[in-house]
Amino acid sequence: MRKQQEKGVAVIEFALVFTLVFGVFWALVSYTIPLILLQSMNRASAEGARVAATVPASTPSYDAAVTAQALAEMNRQMLWLSGWTTGLSTTATFVTDASCPVSRPACVLQTQLNIPNYSSVARIKPLNLPGLGQIPALPPTLTARSRVIL
Repeated sequence: MRKQQEKGVAVIEFALVFTLVFGVFWALVSYTIPLILLQSMNRASAEGARVAATVPASTPSYDAAVTAQALAEMNRQMLWLSGWTTGLSTTATFVTDASCPVSRPACVLQTQLNIPNYSSVARIKPLNLPGLGQIPALPPTLTARSRVIL
């Protein structure tokens, strides 16, 4: 008699355990990919700034040469992620800073990589769970930024 009362319990237990295991798996995957992407973007931005700092000051059209070198290096660094970076934009601009001399008020190069509206272009779409909201909860634009004084 007892076996007949427990019929179907395994299915219910499987459903409960599977939900928990799938939730943990989905959280690992959906948080890991954007974090790897952000880490790669931060590295590319820093490498772009580092390469820009190696351009000799005697180079003709110095500002243009520096920004071109920075953009080329950032694009080269992000090349391995070309399939995962839909909408990636790179910028390298000179900005004014208090630490710059009066003779050259814009001596800081800022390199930046952006993926605007990441949740809509992500390869693994976020889940909207009732009560918890969007998983993973990421900002609308993934941004990496570096600065170097030249």
